[in-house]
Amino acid sequence: MDFGLVGLAVEMFDQMPERNCFSYNALMAGFCRNGEGLRALELFMRMVEEGMELIEFTLTSVIGACGLLMAFHFACLYFKRSKKIAQGQKEDSSGRLEPIGTKPIGFITNLYCI
Repeated sequence: MDFGLVGLAVEMFDQMPERNCFSYNALMAGFCRNGEGLRALELFMRMVEEGMELIEFTLTSVIGACGLLMAFHFACLYFKRSKKIAQGQKEDSSGRLEPIGTKPIGFITNLYCI
């Protein structure tokens, strides 16, 4: 999946007559390499449910997937805070936001993180 061909990799994985921990680990690492942390964790859960052997590489990929999801989470928090500041809120000396009115900022006010 060096070239971002995630769909093709998943298709080939699904067509394999027999899968082992190495094929699972390769796909999981590919998901992580392409920023698909949630899909990597879903594959890990499938691995566990199917009783696949978990090796050190498996756990390394799981940690990487968790890191991707946490990075997304913190990016959302940062974006929400930035959006509030752009709408006219100021931070007080303790770093808390205090409202001082609103300021339209166009289309970005309609964006949010889930």
